[in-house]
Amino acid sequence: MRNTVYCGKIYIGQYKQEEAYYIKGKHEPLISEALFYKVQDVLDGNKKGERPGGKVLLNEHFPLRGLLTCPRCGGNLTGSGSKGHSKIYYYYHCTKKCSFRSKSDIVNDLFEKELTKFEFNPPLKDVLKKLLLNNYKSFTGGIDEKRKSVSKQIDVINERVSKARDLYLSDKLDEDDYREIKSSGKLETDKLEEELGCLVSETKTYDIQTRLDHALNAISSISKRYKQGDMETKRMIASSIYPKKT
Repeated sequence: MRNTVYCGKIYIGQYKQEEAYYIKGKHEPLISEALFYKVQDVLDGNKKGERPGGKVLLNEHFPLRGLLTCPRCGGNLTGSGSKGHSKIYYYYHCTKKCSFRSKSDIVNDLFEKELTKFEFNPPLKDVLKKLLLNNYKSFTGGIDEKRKSVSKQIDVINERVSKARDLYLSDKLDEDDYREIKSSGKLETDKLEEELGCLVSETKTYDIQTRLDHALNAISSISKRYKQGDMETKRMIASSIYPKKT
Protein backbone atom coordinates (compact mmCIF):
# COMPACT_ATOMS: atom_id res chain seq x y z
CA MET A 1 0.00 0.00 0.00
CA ARG A 2 3.02 2.31 -0.26
CA ASN A 3 2.95 2.50 -4.04
CA THR A 4 1.42 5.76 -5.32
CA VAL A 5 0.21 3.92 -8.40
CA TYR A 6 -2.84 2.97 -6.31
CA CYS A 7 -3.97 6.61 -6.28
CA GLY A 8 -3.03 7.36 -9.88
CA LYS A 9 0.41 8.89 -9.24
CA ILE A 10 3.71 7.80 -10.76
CA TYR A 11 7.00 8.47 -8.98
CA ILE A 12 9.75 10.16 -11.04
CA GLY A 13 13.13 9.76 -9.35
CA GLN A 14 15.71 12.48 -8.81
CA TYR A 15 17.83 13.25 -11.85
CA LYS A 16 20.95 15.45 -11.70
CA GLN A 17 19.83 18.75 -10.10
CA GLU A 18 16.12 18.05 -10.45
CA GLU A 19 14.25 16.87 -7.38
CA ALA A 20 12.15 13.75 -7.32
CA TYR A 21 8.45 14.31 -7.97
CA TYR A 22 5.16 12.63 -8.81
CA ILE A 23 3.10 12.94 -11.97
CA LYS A 24 -0.49 11.99 -12.69
CA GLY A 25 -0.68 8.65 -14.49
CA LYS A 26 -2.99 7.84 -17.37
CA HIS A 27 -4.38 4.78 -15.60
CA GLU A 28 -7.56 4.80 -13.51
CA PRO A 29 -6.68 5.12 -9.78
CA LEU A 30 -7.92 2.36 -7.49
CA ILE A 31 -8.39 4.74 -4.54
CA SER A 32 -8.53 8.51 -4.10
CA GLU A 33 -5.36 10.45 -3.35
CA ALA A 34 -6.82 11.65 -0.05
CA LEU A 35 -7.48 8.06 1.05
CA PHE A 36 -4.00 6.99 -0.04
CA TYR A 37 -2.31 9.59 2.18
CA LYS A 38 -4.57 8.72 5.09
CA VAL A 39 -3.40 5.12 4.74
CA GLN A 40 0.23 6.27 4.68
CA ASP A 41 -0.26 8.18 7.91
CA VAL A 42 -1.76 5.10 9.54
CA LEU A 43 1.11 2.93 8.31
CA ASP A 44 3.60 5.49 9.63
CA GLY A 45 2.01 5.24 13.06
CA ASN A 46 0.67 8.79 13.12
CA LYS A 47 -2.40 9.40 15.23
CA LYS A 48 -5.13 11.94 14.93
CA GLY A 49 -5.51 14.61 17.58
CA GLU A 50 -8.23 17.18 18.11
CA ARG A 51 -6.89 20.66 17.40
CA PRO A 52 -8.27 24.07 16.40
CA GLY A 53 -9.55 23.82 12.87
CA GLY A 54 -10.77 20.22 13.23
CA LYS A 55 -9.11 16.82 13.45
CA VAL A 56 -5.69 16.88 11.83
CA LEU A 57 -2.62 14.70 11.66
CA LEU A 58 0.09 16.48 13.62
CA ASN A 59 3.43 16.87 11.91
CA GLU A 60 5.96 19.63 12.51
CA HIS A 61 6.36 20.12 8.75
CA PHE A 62 2.65 20.84 8.25
CA PRO A 63 1.28 23.26 10.85
CA LEU A 64 -1.14 24.58 8.21
CA ARG A 65 -2.45 21.22 7.01
CA GLY A 66 -6.22 21.33 6.54
CA LEU A 67 -6.36 25.13 6.86
CA LEU A 68 -5.29 26.12 3.35
CA THR A 69 -7.23 26.24 0.10
CA CYS A 70 -5.82 25.07 -3.20
CA PRO A 71 -5.16 28.14 -5.41
CA ARG A 72 -5.82 26.05 -8.50
CA CYS A 73 -9.14 24.30 -7.83
CA GLY A 74 -10.32 25.55 -4.43
CA GLY A 75 -9.94 22.18 -2.71
CA ASN A 76 -8.31 21.63 0.67
CA LEU A 77 -4.55 21.25 0.98
CA THR A 78 -3.10 18.38 2.96
CA GLY A 79 0.58 17.55 3.46
CA SER A 80 2.92 14.62 2.98
CA GLY A 81 6.53 13.73 2.29
CA SER A 82 8.06 12.46 -0.94
CA LYS A 83 11.07 10.23 -0.43
CA GLY A 84 14.05 11.15 -2.60
CA HIS A 85 17.43 9.41 -2.88
CA SER A 86 18.99 11.19 0.07
CA LYS A 87 16.14 12.74 2.05
CA ILE A 88 12.39 13.28 2.31
CA TYR A 89 10.85 16.31 0.63
CA TYR A 90 7.76 17.74 2.28
CA TYR A 91 4.88 19.29 0.36
CA TYR A 92 1.45 20.76 0.83
CA HIS A 93 -0.72 19.34 -1.93
CA CYS A 94 -4.31 19.31 -3.05
CA THR A 95 -6.59 16.44 -2.05
CA LYS A 96 -8.37 16.63 -5.40
CA LYS A 97 -7.20 15.79 -8.92
CA CYS A 98 -5.58 19.09 -9.93
CA SER A 99 -2.10 17.89 -8.76
CA PHE A 100 -1.17 21.23 -7.18
CA ARG A 101 1.65 21.08 -4.64
CA SER A 102 4.14 23.43 -3.03
CA LYS A 103 7.12 22.89 -0.73
CA SER A 104 6.00 23.05 2.87
CA ASP A 105 8.97 25.13 4.06
CA ILE A 106 8.20 27.83 1.47
CA VAL A 107 4.51 27.95 2.42
CA ASN A 108 5.32 27.98 6.14
CA ASP A 109 7.81 30.85 5.68
CA LEU A 110 5.28 32.85 3.66
CA PHE A 111 2.69 32.40 6.38
CA GLU A 112 5.10 33.61 9.07
CA LYS A 113 5.80 36.72 6.99
CA GLU A 114 2.06 37.23 6.51
CA LEU A 115 1.57 37.25 10.28
CA THR A 116 3.78 40.33 10.63
CA LYS A 117 1.10 42.31 8.76
CA PHE A 118 -1.19 41.91 11.78
CA GLU A 119 1.33 43.46 14.16
CA PHE A 120 1.55 47.13 15.14
CA ASN A 121 4.01 49.38 16.95
CA PRO A 122 3.60 50.62 20.58
CA PRO A 123 2.21 54.09 19.70
CA LEU A 124 -0.54 52.51 17.60
CA LYS A 125 -1.25 50.05 20.40
CA ASP A 126 -1.89 52.94 22.79
CA VAL A 127 -4.25 54.58 20.29
CA LEU A 128 -6.17 51.33 19.78
CA LYS A 129 -6.44 50.78 23.51
CA LYS A 130 -7.83 54.28 24.02
CA LEU A 131 -10.40 53.85 21.25
CA LEU A 132 -11.51 50.46 22.56
CA LEU A 133 -11.84 51.79 26.10
CA ASN A 134 -13.93 54.72 24.89
CA ASN A 135 -16.18 52.37 22.94
CA TYR A 136 -16.53 50.11 25.97
CA LYS A 137 -17.45 53.02 28.24
CA SER A 138 -19.93 54.30 25.66
CA PHE A 139 -21.53 50.87 25.42
CA THR A 140 -21.77 50.28 29.16
CA GLY A 141 -22.91 53.88 29.69
CA GLY A 142 -25.92 53.26 27.45
CA ILE A 143 -26.77 50.16 29.44
CA ASP A 144 -26.61 52.13 32.69
CA GLU A 145 -29.12 54.65 31.34
CA LYS A 146 -31.43 51.85 30.24
CA ARG A 147 -31.12 50.19 33.64
CA LYS A 148 -32.09 53.44 35.40
CA SER A 149 -35.08 53.82 33.08
CA VAL A 150 -36.32 50.28 33.78
CA SER A 151 -35.86 50.74 37.53
CA LYS A 152 -37.91 53.95 37.38
CA GLN A 153 -40.72 52.16 35.51
CA ILE A 154 -40.81 49.47 38.20
CA ASP A 155 -41.05 52.14 40.91
CA VAL A 156 -43.95 53.85 39.09
CA ILE A 157 -45.89 50.57 38.82
CA ASN A 158 -45.29 49.70 42.47
CA GLU A 159 -46.46 53.15 43.49
CA ARG A 160 -49.63 52.75 41.40
CA VAL A 161 -50.41 49.40 43.03
CA SER A 162 -49.71 50.88 46.46
CA LYS A 163 -52.17 53.73 45.85
CA ALA A 164 -54.78 51.26 44.62
CA ARG A 165 -54.36 49.25 47.82
CA ASP A 166 -54.86 52.38 49.94
CA LEU A 167 -58.03 53.23 48.00
CA TYR A 168 -59.31 49.68 48.39
CA LEU A 169 -58.68 49.67 52.15
CA SER A 170 -60.50 52.99 52.49
CA ASP A 171 -63.47 51.62 50.50
CA LYS A 172 -62.86 54.04 47.63
CA LEU A 173 -62.05 51.22 45.16
CA ASP A 174 -63.97 47.97 44.76
CA GLU A 175 -62.23 44.62 45.11
CA ASP A 176 -62.40 43.59 41.44
CA ASP A 177 -60.74 46.80 40.26
CA TYR A 178 -58.04 46.48 42.90
CA ARG A 179 -57.31 42.87 41.95
CA GLU A 180 -57.07 43.83 38.26
CA ILE A 181 -54.63 46.68 39.02
CA LYS A 182 -52.57 44.40 41.26
CA SER A 183 -52.50 41.55 38.71
CA SER A 184 -51.56 43.74 35.74
CA GLY A 185 -48.93 45.49 37.86
CA LYS A 186 -47.34 42.17 38.78
CA LEU A 187 -47.16 41.09 35.14
CA GLU A 188 -45.50 44.36 34.17
CA THR A 189 -42.99 44.33 37.03
CA ASP A 190 -42.07 40.67 36.41
CA LYS A 191 -41.25 41.48 32.80
CA LEU A 192 -39.30 44.61 33.72
CA GLU A 193 -37.37 42.85 36.49
CA GLU A 194 -36.33 40.14 34.04
CA GLU A 195 -35.10 42.84 31.66
CA LEU A 196 -33.31 44.56 34.53
CA GLY A 197 -31.57 41.32 35.49
CA CYS A 198 -30.19 40.98 31.95
CA LEU A 199 -28.95 44.56 32.00
CA VAL A 200 -27.23 44.07 35.35
CA SER A 201 -25.44 40.95 34.10
CA GLU A 202 -24.23 42.84 31.03
CA THR A 203 -22.67 45.53 33.22
CA LYS A 204 -20.93 43.00 35.44
CA THR A 205 -17.55 44.32 36.51
CA TYR A 206 -14.69 43.28 34.22
CA ASP A 207 -11.02 44.11 34.43
CA ILE A 208 -11.21 45.64 30.98
CA GLN A 209 -7.77 47.25 31.20
CA THR A 210 -6.01 43.93 31.82
CA ARG A 211 -8.06 42.15 29.17
CA LEU A 212 -7.25 44.77 26.55
CA ASP A 213 -3.54 44.74 27.41
CA HIS A 214 -3.44 40.96 27.11
CA ALA A 215 -5.24 40.93 23.75
CA LEU A 216 -3.22 43.76 22.21
CA ASN A 217 0.08 42.31 23.45
CA ALA A 218 -0.82 38.97 21.88
CA ILE A 219 -1.56 40.57 18.51
CA SER A 220 1.48 42.85 18.53
CA SER A 221 3.79 39.84 18.93
CA ILE A 222 1.77 37.26 17.01
CA SER A 223 4.54 36.26 14.57
CA LYS A 224 6.98 35.69 17.44
CA ARG A 225 4.42 33.66 19.37
CA TYR A 226 3.81 31.57 16.26
CA LYS A 227 7.50 30.88 15.58
CA GLN A 228 8.24 29.94 19.19
CA GLY A 229 5.02 28.01 19.76
CA ASP A 230 4.44 24.28 19.65
CA MET A 231 2.17 22.68 17.06
CA GLU A 232 -0.95 23.28 19.10
CA THR A 233 -0.15 26.98 19.49
CA LYS A 234 0.65 27.35 15.80
CA ARG A 235 -2.60 25.73 14.75
CA MET A 236 -4.57 27.81 17.24
CA ILE A 237 -3.13 31.01 15.75
CA ALA A 238 -3.52 29.84 12.15
CA SER A 239 -7.10 28.65 12.61
CA SER A 240 -8.04 31.99 14.18
CA ILE A 241 -7.10 33.65 10.88
CA TYR A 242 -8.23 31.11 8.31
CA PRO A 243 -11.75 29.66 8.25
CA LYS A 244 -12.04 26.07 9.41
CA LYS A 245 -12.16 23.39 6.75
CA THR A 246 -14.74 20.64 6.86
